[in-house]
Amino acid sequence: MRLGAVTGVDAKDLLGRGIRSTLAFKRFIQEELEGKKDPDAVANRMARDWLDKSGFTFLPDEVMFYISRGMIKNALQEKVD
Repeated sequence: MRLGAVTGVDAKDLLGRGIRSTLAFKRFIQEELEGKKDPDAVANRMARDWLDKSGFTFLPDEVMFYISRGMIKNALQEKVD
């Protein structure tokens, strides 16, 4: 694990990668919600998937659900394309 500032090759496209990743995640959320009436069900699944993949055992399901629900709300409201 490296700590500190991002420099050199790693820093070259850091902002671009962050923007592309953000837009891809927004598209993922929009696709997940297409034709579905219950965004909370999508938030629940997103939260559970993240917790399972991350291995963070100290973060309660309810907290991650709340975070996921906020991410969905922001992705639907933001006009970033």
